[in-house]
Amino acid sequence: MAQSLGISVQILSVFSGDAVEKQVKRILNVPEHLKIAFTIRLGYPISRPAKQLRVRRDIEMLTHHNAFGNKGFN
Repeated sequence: MAQSLGISVQILSVFSGDAVEKQVKRILNVPEHLKIAFTIRLGYPISRPAKQLRVRRDIEMLTHHNAFGNKGFN
């Protein structure tokens, strides 16, 4: 759906520092012993992306709603 609306995804594999990760964990209630591996940024691109192979997975496999442990969008 996002792609049909012209919205792109950018995967960010690093934060600017530990302080940023700690703040994100606090906001989303992620347990301290877990590490955030990456984040995803959504937005409208300035230019058109190149055609790439896309792997489709169920969104429930990848998401927590508003806080860690709340699976899916229910």
